[in-house]
Amino acid sequence: MSKSQKKPIVKPATRERGEARYFHGRVKILDDFKELLGRAKKGNSGTSILIQAAPGAGKTALLHECARIARAQRWQTARIKLRDLWHTNTLLQSLGREKETRHKEVTRGGNLDISGGIGDVGNVAISGGRSSTSTSAERTTLEVLKDKKRSLLLVLDEAQKLALTQPEHTEMISDFLDAIHNGYIGRPVILIAAGLGATAAAFDSLGISRFDPGCHINLGPLKPKAERKVIKDWLKLEGRAKGDPAPWIDAIVSETHGWPQHIMAYA
Repeated sequence: MSKSQKKPIVKPATRERGEARYFHGRVKILDDFKELLGRAKKGNSGTSILIQAAPGAGKTALLHECARIARAQRWQTARIKLRDLWHTNTLLQSLGREKETRHKEVTRGGNLDISGGIGDVGNVAISGGRSSTSTSAERTTLEVLKDKKRSLLLVLDEAQKLALTQPEHTEMISDFLDAIHNGYIGRPVILIAAGLGATAAAFDSLGISRFDPGCHINLGPLKPKAERKVIKDWLKLEGRAKGDPAPWIDAIVSETHGWPQHIMAYA
């Protein structure tokens, strides 16, 4: 391909989800979170935090900020997926513990062909020998959390999907959430979950309904002062705007109404 035929460099579109490039506001929420980290470590316990909001309120950005604060206080942080609540193998991966595998007891002799993942009872076929079924004890996801001592923050986004839980997983998920929520893990473990409007109902259906003060958060738009700071950072730091940005900020504020996703769209 000649130089004249080279494809133009296309910059990626501005992200409307994820970590906020310029984060302001949510001061009370973050102060409460810092206090909770201290109480959990001191009491060697934990709980769960629910953040519920409409699309575009900045749930994911807030999760990133909480994780950053936890890491600064020497907490391990792990972003988990819904499947991790019942599937041991994927939870180990999310925790950075992929090398831990279950112990399999099989009949001696022959070559092993194992179907089934961690958390399942695998069928073991042995060529040159007789077939059998693995009977070794399997760790549950709850047991995985209990076998370490370091303080741990679990981050679950799109938590409204708990409402789609399959019946065969409901009991294990309920046990998992209940143990964290009530501090039964034996070490400081906090789950911070964010989702849309149906998230609280999903938790309630799994037996989690009473949250500690400050741990059930209905996230709304940014307050005006924080909104203006975010817009100013975009204009001055990202856009290299010169002079007084107030007229531009006034114009953008009249359209964004405090919603981070709208601010990102204008950015």
